[in-house]
Amino acid sequence: MQRLLIGVRLVTCVSLILFSISCYNMMVKSEEAVRVESGSTPMDGTKTDKKSGSSTNDRANALTVVPDNEDDDATITTEDESVQDFGNLDVFYPTKEWQEVQPGQAIPKGLHVRLNMQTGQREAKLMDGDSGLKYWSKDGKQGVVNTEKEFFTPDDLKRALKEFKVNKIDDEDLQSMEETKKKYKSYEELKKDLEGLQMTIKTDRETIIELTAMLNTSSIDTTERVDLMETLLDYLHQIDNAILFCDIGGMNIVIKSLNDSDADVRSISSSLLATSLQNNPKVKIFCIEAGVLHHFVRALSTELEVTVKRKLLFALSAMIRNFPYAQTKFWELGGFSVLAKLCVESGSTEDLAKLTERALLLVVDLMEEHESVTKDNKHLSTQDMLEQYEKIPLHDHLIQSGFCEIIGDHLENIPHREFESIIEILLKAALKLKDSCTQQFKGHAAKFKSLRDRLIQLYHQDTELEFYKDLSEIANNLFHSMINKDEL
Repeated sequence: MQRLLIGVRLVTCVSLILFSISCYNMMVKSEEAVRVESGSTPMDGTKTDKKSGSSTNDRANALTVVPDNEDDDATITTEDESVQDFGNLDVFYPTKEWQEVQPGQAIPKGLHVRLNMQTGQREAKLMDGDSGLKYWSKDGKQGVVNTEKEFFTPDDLKRALKEFKVNKIDDEDLQSMEETKKKYKSYEELKKDLEGLQMTIKTDRETIIELTAMLNTSSIDTTERVDLMETLLDYLHQIDNAILFCDIGGMNIVIKSLNDSDADVRSISSSLLATSLQNNPKVKIFCIEAGVLHHFVRALSTELEVTVKRKLLFALSAMIRNFPYAQTKFWELGGFSVLAKLCVESGSTEDLAKLTERALLLVVDLMEEHESVTKDNKHLSTQDMLEQYEKIPLHDHLIQSGFCEIIGDHLENIPHREFESIIEILLKAALKLKDSCTQQFKGHAAKFKSLRDRLIQLYHQDTELEFYKDLSEIANNLFHSMINKDEL
């Protein structure tokens, strides 16, 4: 116990001695600052300019403690802030003007740095609108520069110390990352090791190029060709991969395969085109220049397999949506007549019903796309876009292709099992074309009324399904439109 007391007293004595020394140093430095302000010569031999009140010595920008006011203990200011030649310093002091960075100087973070092409020297300045504390680190040392004012307050120093701690943690993280990298092999090292095991690692680009080269050979049979295309399907949903596939000639092979005698090859070729065309303008332009629309129209007219037709229709939809130029070419090739034929295919299989539904959905989507660009969101459309869409008389093409009669016939013969999936498409199509198909729709007024009543009944069975309520309002709108025009 006695030893403990002696230890405590010893620590207390040492603390008092250190505190006394600190107070003495602060007092001496304060007296020096006062001498500087009064024009006298400081004890360290610093020369004072009486006109400016500034002092210079061999240590530019040294820190001194100067009393600020009675409420603040002190602020730390820099002597000789007016000195502009920092060539002998280890730290670059930024301003709003370009300054040359001397060799070996530490550059604070967040500056605008450039290479002067005339002098070959690096220059730096503050970013536009930037100011405040700037931190630097070099050779294991850290520091701070105040670009906003000519002194450091205690709060500034606290923030600086906090930033130094953060930087220290960041450095430790970087060191940890380097140590982690050493534990594992790089891509090149793994590639070399696997080569010894007769295994290889390949990038997407390498794989696509290799598969395309294999696809372009005549020595592979149908099964191998289908397998290659199925493998490519996993890569071409990525935009860059699909563009690469076009650039190396792979897409031309796929387009030609739409005419293949084997249904499996035609099917996978359609899927490849659909995947590549989705939201990929560059692939769309490549394909339209390669004449893919002609192949689509011909294949949809002559294809016997319903499953292949569905995939062809999917690819066509990906091609012409949001692409008015392609829609114009599609019309010129008689494409809307081909769509109309798909909607009246005879048969009762589920695949055929889905084909009809998808064809009608494409028609509805195209009408909504045109209305959005030319009416609903016209203020958001560019002049070029408006001109392209206005050149396409879409409603006229649909009426000439017989869609008024097609929609009316489907309304009268909705299969019970497909009611929920197709009723929305039919009612929306009828609503879009009601002004152009008045004569054809008059004979279906009673059907519109019965559909309205049935949809209201379904809504009352489950009021959370707003879907039925919305559709009943469309059916009611169509019913009253036909009645009113019949009376006129």
